[in-house]
Amino acid sequence: MYSRWTDYGDAFDKYEYIQRLRIGIPFEGFDEGDPKTDPGSFLRADRRKCGFYLASRLHTLCQVGFEYRTEAGSCRYEDRWLDFDIQRPWDG
Repeated sequence: MYSRWTDYGDAFDKYEYIQRLRIGIPFEGFDEGDPKTDPGSFLRADRRKCGFYLASRLHTLCQVGFEYRTEAGSCRYEDRWLDFDIQRPWDG
Protein backbone atom coordinates (compact mmCIF):
# COMPACT_ATOMS: atom_id res chain seq x y z
CA MET A 1 0.00 0.00 0.00
CA TYR A 2 2.80 2.43 0.86
CA SER A 3 4.93 1.51 -2.16
CA ARG A 4 3.76 4.55 -4.12
CA TRP A 5 5.32 6.83 -1.46
CA THR A 6 8.61 4.95 -0.99
CA ASP A 7 10.52 7.42 -3.17
CA TYR A 8 9.39 10.28 -0.93
CA GLY A 9 10.38 8.40 2.21
CA ASP A 10 13.78 7.61 0.71
CA ALA A 11 14.32 11.23 -0.32
CA PHE A 12 13.72 12.54 3.21
CA ASP A 13 15.69 9.84 5.05
CA LYS A 14 18.83 11.96 4.92
CA TYR A 15 17.10 14.75 6.86
CA GLU A 16 17.50 13.09 10.23
CA TYR A 17 16.03 15.84 12.42
CA ILE A 18 13.23 17.25 10.29
CA GLN A 19 10.24 18.29 12.43
CA ARG A 20 7.84 19.99 10.03
CA LEU A 21 7.32 19.17 6.39
CA ARG A 22 5.05 20.55 3.71
CA ILE A 23 5.12 18.77 0.39
CA GLY A 24 3.24 18.79 -2.88
CA ILE A 25 2.61 15.13 -3.72
CA PRO A 26 0.20 14.37 -6.55
CA PHE A 27 -2.82 12.40 -5.31
CA GLU A 28 -4.57 11.62 -8.56
CA GLY A 29 -8.31 11.91 -8.44
CA PHE A 30 -8.38 12.84 -4.78
CA ASP A 31 -8.67 16.60 -5.20
CA GLU A 32 -12.13 16.18 -6.60
CA GLY A 33 -15.06 14.89 -4.64
CA ASP A 34 -18.44 15.83 -3.36
CA PRO A 35 -17.91 18.43 -0.66
CA LYS A 36 -21.63 18.28 0.18
CA THR A 37 -21.31 14.86 1.82
CA ASP A 38 -18.30 15.57 4.04
CA PRO A 39 -16.20 18.57 3.11
CA GLY A 40 -12.58 17.54 3.00
CA SER A 41 -12.99 13.81 3.70
CA PHE A 42 -12.03 12.96 0.14
CA LEU A 43 -8.88 15.04 0.66
CA ARG A 44 -7.86 13.51 3.98
CA ALA A 45 -7.93 9.75 3.43
CA ASP A 46 -4.91 9.14 1.20
CA ARG A 47 -2.99 12.12 2.54
CA ARG A 48 -3.44 10.84 6.09
CA LYS A 49 -2.09 7.41 5.10
CA CYS A 50 0.87 9.07 3.41
CA GLY A 51 1.45 11.15 6.55
CA PHE A 52 1.52 7.96 8.65
CA TYR A 53 4.03 6.47 6.26
CA LEU A 54 6.32 9.51 6.30
CA ALA A 55 6.11 9.66 10.12
CA SER A 56 7.19 6.02 10.28
CA ARG A 57 10.27 6.88 8.22
CA LEU A 58 11.08 10.26 9.82
CA HIS A 59 11.08 9.71 13.58
CA THR A 60 11.40 13.39 14.55
CA LEU A 61 8.54 14.57 12.31
CA CYS A 62 5.89 16.49 14.32
CA GLN A 63 3.76 17.90 11.50
CA VAL A 64 3.24 17.10 7.84
CA GLY A 65 1.26 19.11 5.31
CA PHE A 66 0.07 18.29 1.81
CA GLU A 67 -0.81 20.76 -0.90
CA TYR A 68 -4.17 20.53 -2.63
CA ARG A 69 -6.09 22.61 -5.12
CA THR A 70 -9.62 23.87 -4.59
CA GLU A 71 -12.05 25.79 -6.74
CA ALA A 72 -12.11 29.47 -5.76
CA GLY A 73 -14.68 30.67 -8.25
CA SER A 74 -15.60 30.09 -11.85
CA CYS A 75 -12.48 29.03 -13.76
CA ARG A 76 -10.25 29.89 -10.78
CA TYR A 77 -8.37 27.55 -8.51
CA GLU A 78 -6.48 28.13 -5.30
CA ASP A 79 -3.70 26.07 -3.75
CA ARG A 80 -4.07 25.30 -0.05
CA TRP A 81 -2.47 23.10 2.60
CA LEU A 82 -3.92 20.24 4.62
CA ASP A 83 -1.77 19.82 7.74
CA PHE A 84 -1.62 16.89 10.16
CA ASP A 85 -0.07 16.90 13.62
CA ILE A 86 1.80 13.71 14.43
CA GLN A 87 1.38 12.27 17.91
CA ARG A 88 3.41 9.29 18.99
CA PRO A 89 2.74 7.19 22.12
CA TRP A 90 6.04 8.25 23.70
CA ASP A 91 5.18 11.95 23.21
CA GLY A 92 2.67 11.79 26.06
